[in-house]
Amino acid sequence: MPCAITFAGDKKRDGILVFLSVVICVIINIALVNSNFTILQTAGGPFTLPFVLAACLVLPLKIRKDAISSKIQSIIRL
Repeated sequence: MPCAITFAGDKKRDGILVFLSVVICVIINIALVNSNFTILQTAGGPFTLPFVLAACLVLPLKIRKDAISSKIQSIIRL
């Protein structure tokens, strides 16, 4: 899954973000496969749309978490 590569890291929160993005991606993919959009059926199915949507939903969480972590670290250093 591209979601796992995008949010990969060596911290526990990175693993949580990977899990969350993969779950969202799979849910979106299943919903699109089961939908009756003729353009998706003609093209062979949904390809990158689930990944892009999952990344757009999870990336703000990562950015916010990183900003909060950096603020806490700067306070601790004082």
